[in-house]
Amino acid sequence: MIIGIDASRANRKQKTGIEWYSYYLIQELKKIPVRQGDKFILYSFDRLKSGLENLPEGWQE
Repeated sequence: MIIGIDASRANRKQKTGIEWYSYYLIQELKKIPVRQGDKFILYSFDRLKSGLENLPEGWQE
């Protein structure tokens, strides 16, 4: 299974409510082990930063 996530709000420098929600949701999802054959893809207009760029196995930008 491939799961795509729009990380553009979580990737913003100035975060407010929804940006922080998205950021922490992605950070918590990264802690869940990915089954073989599954992958998560984070989409953003800019390169990932602020900890989002540290992707575990099975994750990609």
